[in-house]
Amino acid sequence: MAEERLSPVEVSRHLDRYYPFVDQGAEAPGPQSGKSGWRTRHGDAVVMWSRTGKRPVKVWGALLPEGTAVDTTATMGSSLPWRHLLSEHPRRWQHGTVEIRPDGVSFAPGELPPYQPPPAGDTPDLEVDLAQDQALRSRLADENFADILYAYLKNGEFWKEGGDRVTVIGLSSGGGLVANLRGHGDTYLDYYPYGGAAPLTEAMLEMRRRAGHPELTPEQAAVQAERVVQFEEITTILRALGWRRATADDKLTAAAYTRRDLAAWEERPAAETPEWATKVRPPTPPSQRGVMVLRTPLSQMSDQERQRHEEIVSQTLQKRLYALAISGRIAEPEYRSMIGRINQIP
Repeated sequence: MAEERLSPVEVSRHLDRYYPFVDQGAEAPGPQSGKSGWRTRHGDAVVMWSRTGKRPVKVWGALLPEGTAVDTTATMGSSLPWRHLLSEHPRRWQHGTVEIRPDGVSFAPGELPPYQPPPAGDTPDLEVDLAQDQALRSRLADENFADILYAYLKNGEFWKEGGDRVTVIGLSSGGGLVANLRGHGDTYLDYYPYGGAAPLTEAMLEMRRRAGHPELTPEQAAVQAERVVQFEEITTILRALGWRRATADDKLTAAAYTRRDLAAWEERPAAETPEWATKVRPPTPPSQRGVMVLRTPLSQMSDQERQRHEEIVSQTLQKRLYALAISGRIAEPEYRSMIGRINQIP
């Protein structure tokens, strides 16, 4: 429940075991050695390398231009490849580049491009609406609230009143969204995939009891109560913007709009196959990809359920979309968006 950190001695033992030192210029033993990576000394700085010994991933003791030593980490999801922590509370990062020399390592701060929310369009966009909520973005300065927002959004399905499609927020896209909205130098990897802890439901608590786990301590119960309050706060924020978690009825409404749009696109005049569409593969029936497991036997399905099953097996909607693409009737963004909409049909 509570985050446990290794002591400095435990950290040192872990590094010595899994990231032993090698001499500069020496060839690292590589993946076959069973080690996770390697370290080299560069004056007062220490560089951690990947398992192959070819890619630096962390530096202890990199010097800033004014001479301050910092620990810096190679960063994915950023236009600048390195960053160091400016403060833990609130969590803020400085991005930049490093220069690794035989006698030391230096860190050169850089400027990240400002976050540009997607432009408002004709279809509902949760990111557009959240980005315009300045109160929410100010609230995200609290890194704990940012973690809770990620827990709320990840793998979630959302619906806007008056909309025509379900918005799905995945693990990585949710992390990127929270990082962008926060604007403190986070990347999606600060959240994806294990960040953000949702409050425990009564069903989860009952499973803990049946598994023989002790009841929550007062401290743990207080954390859970705070998470419940924060989830309710986020629900209220989304509701004020016209959004909510998608219901079964919302998904059926979205399915009807999906079929409507496919039919409308098919009324467009045909044209030459665009370059992007030549790289699109025809849909593959599920029977050719593996065994389909039916949750309900065909004999027990309703007519509507049986029709949907046949639609999935025959890939009817995917074939129509493919035909639209190669006939030049749709643009690539329409194609990409429609793939997700079709996959969301219950």
